[in-house]
Amino acid sequence: MKPKQVSVGWAILVGSLWVNGSSIVAFLVPLAAFAALASVFAPRNISGEIVIVAMVGMLVTGFVAAWMVWAILAPRWRLWAYRRVEDVQALKAEAVGMGLIWPDGHFFERTEWRSPEQAREMARLEHASAQHMTAQTVSALPIQAPTLLGTAGKALFYGLAFTPLVMLAPAGALSFVGIEVTGNPIYWAAVALFPFIVAVLIYHRARVENISADEAFVRLIPDAIRRKDEAE
Repeated sequence: MKPKQVSVGWAILVGSLWVNGSSIVAFLVPLAAFAALASVFAPRNISGEIVIVAMVGMLVTGFVAAWMVWAILAPRWRLWAYRRVEDVQALKAEAVGMGLIWPDGHFFERTEWRSPEQAREMARLEHASAQHMTAQTVSALPIQAPTLLGTAGKALFYGLAFTPLVMLAPAGALSFVGIEVTGNPIYWAAVALFPFIVAVLIYHRARVENISADEAFVRLIPDAIRRKDEAE
């Protein structure tokens, strides 16, 4: 029985929650462990070097865990989406823009953990989709402008990805020197709001300048540096 067809936007939303969401959780688990250990060992006299090494180790562990989760889930999402979306090439273009997958042939695209059966099925579905589309669409697929859904999803992804680096990891480091912020409800309110504030800034910049969320994020960094220099 043929699966029910879905739109490209819906498939991207499912992938964002399934693949990127799972990767973010995998990234947060080591940082949560670091924060828990910080609360346990905070009363002890631990050198700052150990704190830094532990924090860097947890960040690296979280990054590796997130990449492994992505490498496992990305091919499974591809198969799910390829079977349900009419235009696979349009899906792939949007997924690349959203940060769900890498472009074909990219070095990082090869880090997906695909079984031989998965690889063959993906190739078959892509070929079937190409045959289904018109010759003009297949040979000259137009570059799609960033969609509202894709821009909002990628902006929120950036906000969630930087929350542990900006909010959680520093709190764990402060715990080692006796400064506790995790017991303050204002801190947790700031943690909850931070990803949405970042997402709104990126989304607004992207829509105003009609660019992707990735480009908007890159352009926001120099602006922040200039504002800091001018203030000084």
